[in-house]
Amino acid sequence: MKSKFALILAGAAALSCMTACDDINEADRFVPVQPVESNRTVLLEDYTGQLCRNCPEAHEIIEGLEKQYGDRFIAVSIHAGSFGVAAGSSTLFEGLMQPQGTGMADKRGITEYPQGVIDGGKPLGRSAWAAAVLSALEIPATCEISGSVTYTGSDATIAIDLLPGESFHGKIGMWVVEDNIVSIQQNGAQLVMQYTHNNVWRGSVTPDVWGEDVSGNLGEKEELAFNYTLDKTWKPENCKLVVFVTNNNGDYMQAASIPFKAAE
Repeated sequence: MKSKFALILAGAAALSCMTACDDINEADRFVPVQPVESNRTVLLEDYTGQLCRNCPEAHEIIEGLEKQYGDRFIAVSIHAGSFGVAAGSSTLFEGLMQPQGTGMADKRGITEYPQGVIDGGKPLGRSAWAAAVLSALEIPATCEISGSVTYTGSDATIAIDLLPGESFHGKIGMWVVEDNIVSIQQNGAQLVMQYTHNNVWRGSVTPDVWGEDVSGNLGEKEELAFNYTLDKTWKPENCKLVVFVTNNNGDYMQAASIPFKAAE
């Protein structure tokens, strides 16, 4: 394991110079825009990696969007590609790339890091995220999502309520996401050993990461129940469930973030 750690450290400097790690001007890191009144919650998939030198700049943009839009904006950081560090690859620090990460990036057409996908759209560089989120917020949601996640130890019980604004046959996806994970991160030329990672994609509750079949009728509440076992290294008190629903055409109807709570 120590030899793998040494290789990762040695490779970090070289990787930081690769063109696939997208550069951006300082002035373009976050461009504030006017808030919008909406019933929609927008989901940003942030494709990232612990050895990506520019990814911390993307994290700063995400923090700005979270402050601006609150619970109307959800970010999920999916570690993938050659800049990702595989989970379980070292005993000295935690790798955050799950086995599905690179496949998810390939499915989305990610060509450089960081890139983001908003509500299932085309990959965008981080300088375009603020404007794209604003545009997505202006599209009315066609479904309401609510529910709860309770856990005892590593066992989670999930209850989801859907209230469709239209009759549909589509997909529901559910991802477990964790905050406050301290591990390595390349930041420019520096490898930071104690970097706090948030919104980290941990796993999918549905067997297919893009969701399982779901149907709904206009105005009729659908009640769904699931069980999920967390990895014992994850901290459920720092976890949340990200839920998204797409319609017959694959359009995003709505998304939601539900915190994990200890069972009473």
